[in-house]
Amino acid sequence: RHSALVQGGKPLSEAQRPALVPAITLAQLQHYSSRIPFNTALGIQVTTIETDGVCLLLPWQDMLGGSRSRDHMHGGVIATLIDATCGLTLVAFTGRGAPTIDMRVDFHRGVTPGELRSRGKLLRLGRTLAVLDGEVHDSANKLVASGRAVFSVGHQDPTPVL
Repeated sequence: RHSALVQGGKPLSEAQRPALVPAITLAQLQHYSSRIPFNTALGIQVTTIETDGVCLLLPWQDMLGGSRSRDHMHGGVIATLIDATCGLTLVAFTGRGAPTIDMRVDFHRGVTPGELRSRGKLLRLGRTLAVLDGEVHDSANKLVASGRAVFSVGHQDPTPVL
């Protein structure tokens, strides 16, 4: 567990945080994500594992349109991308999946055709809960949505990813 993210019940600043060590490799995380049917249906791809998070790519597909003209992506797809990004970040650093128990998404602008890139960041990992932030950027690198997700790590999948 990464209890070093919190000291005396308060989150550590970026400078105070020790470097996190991924529990699995990028190839293992990509394989794990590919076994989630919804991620596969949407075309979600894991691109990198960074020091405190994971990056994903979502290519544009007409079926993801949120308007009859299909020129804007449906907000539910963007929220799903944040959830997947945060969830896969948790898997990368714990080696196990866990259920999302709360999530908030803020939409900053509409998404027009083009790929989306997301980044998750592990903020807190405790005995029972993990808190992660996610951001989604469009092909012009403009922030289109951000969110925070809480996972019940006390109910993590008992089967390791490996």
